[in-house]
Amino acid sequence: MGSTSHEGQHNPDEARSLDRVSEVPAPPSLLPGIMQRLGLDESIPPALPLPSLLAGLTAPEWYWRAKALHLLTQQTYTVPLEPLLHALQDEHPSVRIAAIEALGTQGSRVPIDQLLPTLDDPEWMVREAGILALERLGEHAPVAPLLHALHDQDATVREAARSVLQHIYLAPTALPTSE
Repeated sequence: MGSTSHEGQHNPDEARSLDRVSEVPAPPSLLPGIMQRLGLDESIPPALPLPSLLAGLTAPEWYWRAKALHLLTQQTYTVPLEPLLHALQDEHPSVRIAAIEALGTQGSRVPIDQLLPTLDDPEWMVREAGILALERLGEHAPVAPLLHALHDQDATVREAARSVLQHIYLAPTALPTSE
């Protein structure tokens, strides 16, 4: 088979013309749209239909259930509490954490009595998420469970409780050490 004299050889003029192509900036009018489509603009996604997101909570894969919960927290409409409360009982800790975070965004609608059992979850990350959700309640957060969390078996949970109590209720030096 015959080969041309160009095969296997480097053409410096061709390389320079390719370099110039990469130097051409994208028009500014296209960049925001491209960034949004790629999810790199950190904007809130457009409102998704509530039935679609709620259906995602029953997906067999834990990561789809967690994703649906994260998307529910970003929507502008009122989310029904029952599916969020049901997700607190999910088998996967990531889904339980996402449910806690979703409940934490509900403001005065947060059912504190259903949120408190998360502070006894076997997974420390779930307990920590429960404490941080209580922080969003501000001065309406119950003190006793937070004080109890100061004696949690996990240092991260103890520190989260300390931080929340200091932030909401007390001066930083007023709390006993968690040791």
